[in-house]
Amino acid sequence: MGGRDIGGAMSQKFHGHKFDGTHDIIYDRKSRSYRLLPIGRNIPSADKILEAAGFGREEHQIDIDVREACDQVDMGQVSHAEVKPHLQMYVTAWLGFSKDFRACWRFIGEHVLHSELGYACTPSRIGYLFGELGGKPGTSARAENRDESIFPFSKRRGTSAIVEITTTGASYSAGPWLAACQLACIEHVHYFTPEIRMLVRLDGSGRYSFAVYVDDSDKDFFLGALEKYRRRMEGWREKLRRWLGLPMPKQMPTEGAS
Repeated sequence: MGGRDIGGAMSQKFHGHKFDGTHDIIYDRKSRSYRLLPIGRNIPSADKILEAAGFGREEHQIDIDVREACDQVDMGQVSHAEVKPHLQMYVTAWLGFSKDFRACWRFIGEHVLHSELGYACTPSRIGYLFGELGGKPGTSARAENRDESIFPFSKRRGTSAIVEITTTGASYSAGPWLAACQLACIEHVHYFTPEIRMLVRLDGSGRYSFAVYVDDSDKDFFLGALEKYRRRMEGWREKLRRWLGLPMPKQMPTEGAS
């Protein structure tokens, strides 16, 4: 499991089971799904749900390696100098972003579960941004998007945020995927509602750029994709039951039926 909640244990329910510190969510990269242990229940990822709607995210190995390197440095497992040489400038860019925005992370690579809607995801960071837009032209890491009006920054309390790290830039699914993470985070993490959703692109030259997603339609798009995914899964189950000769589930009588 990724970083833990420094504010205390979490308690949720998933289909009648209590979700707390005694349960783990394990991600299977091959099937793009999660497994809730010790229950043994498979949970689709937000990626898999969006993929069913034709908007899957293509994950490159460099993205995986860079995220892992940034995680290790942020958690103090390795120093910047100990990172593999071909990843060091990406980490330089990430540290520049974290410094510019005075980031304070509550979760690092944490699997978050939406128990009611039945999916999970793993945003790179969940936490607070205390700084204003930082960086100056010519520095090793600087912001290229300087539209400060979209940031409800409060230096005193910070701005709650979900941040995803990438090296390949934005895709059509980035907005809906971050919206899915936001919905899961609201349910999974008590008393924490992310105000902004941010995609940070790290460059091998040591610079970073970012995009902020504020469109509420991203949430509606993901919920629509989730409904499409559920219908497809139910269709497969029905075909499997027919093929195996199993009885079909009983249908609840509709209102007014005799």
